[in-house]
Amino acid sequence: MDIVDLENTNKNPMKMISEITKFDYIVSFRKDSSDEKVIAHSFEEDIYLPEIKYLTFKKNDVIIDVGAHIGCFSLMLNHITMDKLRFFCFEASKETFDILEKNVKKNDLQAFTVVHRAMTSKDNTTIKLYHDEKEGNWGHSVVHDFGSTYEEVSSINLDKFLVNNKIETIKLIKFNCEGAEIDIIMNLSSNGLKKIQNMVLLYHFDLEKNYTLTQIKEKLIKSGFAIDVKPTSDLRGWIIASRDSKIRLRLFNVFLDLKKAHFITKKWLKNLLFKVK
Repeated sequence: MDIVDLENTNKNPMKMISEITKFDYIVSFRKDSSDEKVIAHSFEEDIYLPEIKYLTFKKNDVIIDVGAHIGCFSLMLNHITMDKLRFFCFEASKETFDILEKNVKKNDLQAFTVVHRAMTSKDNTTIKLYHDEKEGNWGHSVVHDFGSTYEEVSSINLDKFLVNNKIETIKLIKFNCEGAEIDIIMNLSSNGLKKIQNMVLLYHFDLEKNYTLTQIKEKLIKSGFAIDVKPTSDLRGWIIASRDSKIRLRLFNVFLDLKKAHFITKKWLKNLLFKVK
C-alpha cells in the first residue's frame, strides 16, 4: 500500500490531497478527513457488498450510486465484477465531486459516468447543500440545515434521469445521501421504482422528518420488493430491497475483512461474492 501527498486544495492545510493504492486503483483523497473512513468502509472493511453478495451480475448491468462521495463503493464493485458494469455516480459536493472525477479519470474507467448534481424529487432546481462541520464532508445534506455553511448545487430527478438516458433496468442502486434518499424514494413514480431490481439504502430520519420508516417500507413492499431493515440507531439504519426471491437478504451478519486478506485476488473475490456472467 502506497500513500503519496499530492497537493493542497483551496489553500487549506487541513485538506491535503493524497493518493493511496487500493487493489488496481490509485485513489485520491483528502488527508486527515472523513475520506479515510470512506476508504476503510469500502476497501478494508466493506460495509456494503456483503449485504448483496448473492446478486448475479451480467455484462453492462446498470449501477447507480447516489451519494458516491469520492467513488470508493463503485470502485470496489467495479473491481470485483472485473469491469463488466456501467456506473452512474452522483455527488452533490463540488469539492468531493472533483476528487470523484479525478479518481475515475486517473484509473481510466470508461464505463463510469460522474454527475455533479444533488439527486432529489425536484429537477434542475438550484438548492442548498448544507455542510456538516461536525461529521465532515461525508455528512453534507440537502434536507437538513446544520446551521453552518452551505453551497448551492443543481438538483436532478431520478425519474427524468432514467427517461433521458433511456435506462429501463437498474441492477443495483445505492443511496447514501444524508436524508435525500427518503425524499427520492417517496416521490419516485411507480414506473421508476419498478425499474430498480435491487437497492441498498442508508436512511437518515433524524435529517428527513417528513416521512416515516413505515411509509417507505410500505411503498417498497407494494412495489414488489422483499426487504430487510436493520436499524443502527433510533432514526438511522439500512434497508436492503430486492425483487429476486432467491436472494437471501441479511444485514450486518457477514463482513468481508480485507484487512486480514491482502492476498485476495480478483478471481477469489469474484467467486466469493458474485457470479458474473
